[in-house]
Amino acid sequence: MESSYLSVGYNRELNAVIASWSGYISADEAKSGFERIWEVFRYYEANYVIADLREYEGGFGAITQWLDEEYMPKMIKIGYQACANVMPEDFFMSVSLNDFQNKQSGIVPLRVFADLNTAQTWISQLQTSKNEPTPDALRAVA
Repeated sequence: MESSYLSVGYNRELNAVIASWSGYISADEAKSGFERIWEVFRYYEANYVIADLREYEGGFGAITQWLDEEYMPKMIKIGYQACANVMPEDFFMSVSLNDFQNKQSGIVPLRVFADLNTAQTWISQLQTSKNEPTPDALRAVA
C-alpha cells in the first residue's frame, strides 16, 4: 500500500509491517497512515512494526493522545509486540518520537536505530529470544 507520504509492506521472515514515511505529514495524514499500518498488521497477523522515519517531517504532537488512548491499545489487542524505529532526520520528529517512546516504554519495546538493517536485526533477535525455551522450561524437561 502506497501513498505520497507512506509506503506500507510486510516482511514475512520478520513477521513485521514495514512502514516508510516521507515528507511533511499533516495530523490527518499521519492518522490515516497509522490506520493503514493497522490494516496491514491485522491482515498479516504480524507482531512487529519497523517504522522508517528518516524522511518524516513534522511530528506526532497533534495525534499523541489518539495514539496513546486509541491506536496503541488496539494494536496491542491484535498482537503488537515491539517497534523498531529508524531515526528521523527532522529535529521536530526526533523530539516527538522521543516523547512517544518514553510514554510507551513500559507497554511495548520501542527502540530507535540509525539504519534499517540494525532495526531489522533487533526484530530478528526479539523473535529468536521468544522462541528459545526459558531456563525454567529447560529444568522442567530435565
